Amino acid sequence: MSRPSNIGILALELYIPKTYISQSDLELYDKESKGKYTIGLGQTEMSCIGDREDINSISATILLQLLEKHKICPSQIGRLEIGTETIQDKSKSIKTYLMSYLQNSYNIEGITSYNACYGGVQALFNTIAWIESSSWDGKLGVVIASDIAVYEKGPARPTGGVGAIGILIGPNAPLVLDNLRTSYMEHAYDFYKPIPSSEYPVVDGHFSVNCYLKALSQCFEDLKRKTGVMTLASLGDYWCFHAPYHKMTVKAFFQIASDDLSSRLPHFDAKDKQSWGIVNEYLRPLWNEKCEKATRLGKRVGNIYCGSLFMSLKSLMTFENIEEGKSIVMFAYGSGLAASMFRIVARRKVQMDQGILMDLGKRVKLNVEEYTRRMSVREKDYERKGFVPIDPIRELAPGTVYLDRVDEKWRRFYKRTENTPKL
Repeated sequence: MSRPSNIGILALELYIPKTYISQSDLELYDKESKGKYTIGLGQTEMSCIGDREDINSISATILLQLLEKHKICPSQIGRLEIGTETIQDKSKSIKTYLMSYLQNSYNIEGITSYNACYGGVQALFNTIAWIESSSWDGKLGVVIASDIAVYEKGPARPTGGVGAIGILIGPNAPLVLDNLRTSYMEHAYDFYKPIPSSEYPVVDGHFSVNCYLKALSQCFEDLKRKTGVMTLASLGDYWCFHAPYHKMTVKAFFQIASDDLSSRLPHFDAKDKQSWGIVNEYLRPLWNEKCEKATRLGKRVGNIYCGSLFMSLKSLMTFENIEEGKSIVMFAYGSGLAASMFRIVARRKVQMDQGILMDLGKRVKLNVEEYTRRMSVREKDYERKGFVPIDPIRELAPGTVYLDRVDEKWRRFYKRTENTPKL
């Protein structure tokens, strides 16, 4: 078998739940000033779920959506790896649940990777490395990056969201990962989940922002050293960032822009407001050209942790025709901390696909009282056994995998809504 070349992304799909809330409604409910979430965070909507969906079900939904849409048989898959930080079971991985949907195809490598929001990128790197290795069997790889981002009542709750990304990986891809990559790893308690009885994190918000920006600057400078390229504009035609909320991506872009300017203009002071006022007029068009389209879906879906960076790529592919030869710089960040910056190159033109906008348009808006009720139920169900979910199945989209029941041994059983083609 000849060695594979041009390994990368053959297809990328996004699953978003059928229900969401308005961030302006949440501002009102929380008695916050108008614009606290919509302007301060830059978020307009947030996807949410009831007790019929969990991390296993949304991962299964996107897996089946990816395979069915692109007419891929389970027998064509040689590796399936999941990236998540939503841990349903401390031993049994999500990957093992998904094997139920792969019809007697048992020889499939891969498992679940996790470290905050970074697991999806590690799953991608692992799958690319598998295809490049002598162990590759000629089959395709699938990466799932899925999460349910939930927070207790308070200032972090509006930075939640729910979603799942499915990526088909193989040779001769239209979007190829080149060999340019750098990582930054460090021990930090910026965001972590140490409480066994709760899925809510312990968060040091300001410290986490500083950790993100430090890792970003380190990766950016290292990438410039590796390439010999001295400017942000020369390093990539587009930039996609891990996006816990919209304003963080703006801050990230302006951070590396200030690093860029500081290295080239000795008299530029990034801490001087007057300097920034002048430079902002130059940077805003650059932001619109290189980043803005990659942030549009995230503003409406919210933070999906491991899937967030890939949702940025999906957003770019939704609103932009990516011409042959164009490059996309990707920045991944997971608290704790792990970060990487890498580059994707379009080997041929990638036509924009706005199908996901139809899914957004079909969603059902919940009032915040109902969302709060569902969050309370989620808290009670977290360690519960022997129950049947109560939220209506009819609110789920066709083809959605859902939780049918949990037995007295905490075993979870799933079904799927109607309308699905056979694999």
